[in-house]
Amino acid sequence: MLLSKNRVIRRRAVVGLLVAASLTLLTMSYREGSTGVVGSMQRGVVELTAPFASVAHRVTRPFVDGWHWTTGLVNARNQTAELKTLRTKLGLATARNTQLAAQLATAQALAKWGEQNPSFTRVSGSVIVQYHPLLSSTVMIGIGSDQGVAKNDAVVAPSSDGGGLVGRVSEVTGSTATVQLLLDPTTGVTAQVLGEQGALGTIVAATGTPGELNMLQVPNAVRVRKNDTVVTTGSGGRLNSLYPDGLAIGRVSQATPVDGSPNMQIQVTPFVDFTNLDGVIVLETHH
Repeated sequence: MLLSKNRVIRRRAVVGLLVAASLTLLTMSYREGSTGVVGSMQRGVVELTAPFASVAHRVTRPFVDGWHWTTGLVNARNQTAELKTLRTKLGLATARNTQLAAQLATAQALAKWGEQNPSFTRVSGSVIVQYHPLLSSTVMIGIGSDQGVAKNDAVVAPSSDGGGLVGRVSEVTGSTATVQLLLDPTTGVTAQVLGEQGALGTIVAATGTPGELNMLQVPNAVRVRKNDTVVTTGSGGRLNSLYPDGLAIGRVSQATPVDGSPNMQIQVTPFVDFTNLDGVIVLETHH
């Protein structure tokens, strides 16, 4: 017990001496400033430890610089990854906006065609299987008998020229329909050239010229000019037709009388781009 008590007394005495010494040094430093004994001791300590501090700084500087470089590299990589993510999101958003803008333009074009042709009962739809010249002469649309589509209904599409004939419905299910295009070599459409008396003939797919049409059976004596508009004749003409009267088909791109033949050679460029069909209008003409 006596030994423990002596240890406690000694510890308290040491602490008291340290506190007293600290207070004395602080008082002397305050009174004498940097010129007194305490200031001299501080300068001596600084001078003594300066070389060691310089060496320590030189030794640790590469490690500090390396740490800063490593953390900077990690941050740069993180920022690069974030930038790539943002670019990807921006690309997706831009593509989506472009798609929506195209869909809006198609919807507006379909509505405009309907306003310009109010006499037809019609239903709009989208092309879900596109035309491929090497595979078939048809497209599939995403509407069918459930929406009022029937076999042999005429199909048109809006274009920069207002709109044009695409073809007719050849097969129909409840939710889809197959459209036989004007480019099908097995079909023909009775047509006439607007403004030209007696310029009646049959539109067929042009042989050897993909995407173009020929107009047959037009006599050489009839005057047909380049850029004349070609339309369907309807069922009232001398040639029977599955299509209603007055549907635009295309423009005359070339009209040449043929020597030794009673009929001229006429090439017609369709208004519709068959390789880029999106929205179409089915005219309910066979119900």
